[in-house]
Amino acid sequence: IAGYGQTIIPAASCEKADVQSAVNLAQNDDIVTIPAGTCIWTTTLTIGTSASLNKGIVLKGADCTMGTLTNGSLSKSGLPTACTTVIIDNVPSTNPNNLQSVITAWTSPNFLTQITNIDFRAGTGTSGQAMIRLMNTSALVRIDHNRFPSSRREIVTPGNPSCIFGVFDHNCAVRGKTSQT
Repeated sequence: IAGYGQTIIPAASCEKADVQSAVNLAQNDDIVTIPAGTCIWTTTLTIGTSASLNKGIVLKGADCTMGTLTNGSLSKSGLPTACTTVIIDNVPSTNPNNLQSVITAWTSPNFLTQITNIDFRAGTGTSGQAMIRLMNTSALVRIDHNRFPSSRREIVTPGNPSCIFGVFDHNCAVRGKTSQT
């Protein structure tokens, strides 16, 4: 959301350590930007650290090209056909009962948590659980203009209640034979 955050904090690169450093510096309402590039993440990015230390920030990739996706007779426009910030999931599953993810966000009940303009891709990692794991229940969540692989769940919300409140829009779950224009 342009102009929403108080401070823009650019990550030095799309490498997980650089993005985590920028997220750690961010305060509620800040925007963390991830530059264009393709990076392989082997550990989970954490926004906030617990229910009492939650954080509401915008995590924003560099850019996405919007276009039309067609699958058979179904055609939808205004969806991301390519994003310049690409995160490849190589986060290993260390415990089959633990929900692994590329990003875990401890959402804030008072500040927006937004994840936007990122192309998530499946790598050789075995997390297989989800690209984004939302902790806490918040009505101020927006996941938009991202691309997700068909081999991973987009979002999980463990716990009770296990609900997503907010907006999940203009995302593309790349499945099967989908042509892009």
